[in-house]
Amino acid sequence: MSMQRYHVINALLRARTRPTYLEIGLAIGDAWFRVRAANKIGVDPRNVFTADKVVWYRKLLFEISRLAGAEFFAVTSDEFFSRFAPRVLTRHPVDVAFIDGWHSYEQSLRDVQHALLYLKPEGVIVLHDCNPPSAIATARTPEEAIAQQSGWNGDVWKTIVYLRSTQPDLGVSVLDCDEGLGIIHSGHPERRLHFTENDIWDMSYDDLARHRQEWLNLQPAELSLLQVIGKSEGGESGR
Repeated sequence: MSMQRYHVINALLRARTRPTYLEIGLAIGDAWFRVRAANKIGVDPRNVFTADKVVWYRKLLFEISRLAGAEFFAVTSDEFFSRFAPRVLTRHPVDVAFIDGWHSYEQSLRDVQHALLYLKPEGVIVLHDCNPPSAIATARTPEEAIAQQSGWNGDVWKTIVYLRSTQPDLGVSVLDCDEGLGIIHSGHPERRLHFTENDIWDMSYDDLARHRQEWLNLQPAELSLLQVIGKSEGGESGR
């Protein structure tokens, strides 16, 4: 079985005492229900667990998780971070955040920047959809991708390029599994990029395809997470 997002998240949570887990963009709960954490906080503007398409046992599982202390906010991530996060996440700083909301560069970057404000010093952000397999998958809307019979990753990959170009205090890499899992944490980058914001806006999927390994700091899924994170703590090298 290939490594999935919930395998990575649970591995990051396993060694922590009563950890707090934040998930942005739950969809139908594929990751949410598989993640084990003492404190779970979910954010999705769709009230996904009462939707008709969600089967009854998922609704039941969600109600059980709420009774166990999980919190769910049926608002956009922007609204959550402006209205609720100062109260909720100050009380429960985040050990691991999984970000899988709207798949645009600007929104995913905003979600990462907001989550960083509430991340514990040793915390980790996992960002989904960082390694799109085709140009079609990078369409600006899901409707465009679906019309061409493709899954939708959007241009979340640009957030990885931005962070690696502008944040010298963050270790940033992408695991080559599950459509690309970005791993973001405090640390000194192994290698930095040197692009401007304008450079990044102008990048295309063809540019990514030519420089995928370098730009994403793409790491084999077989590496342990400790190895992946350790690669970002060994100091900075050149362009």
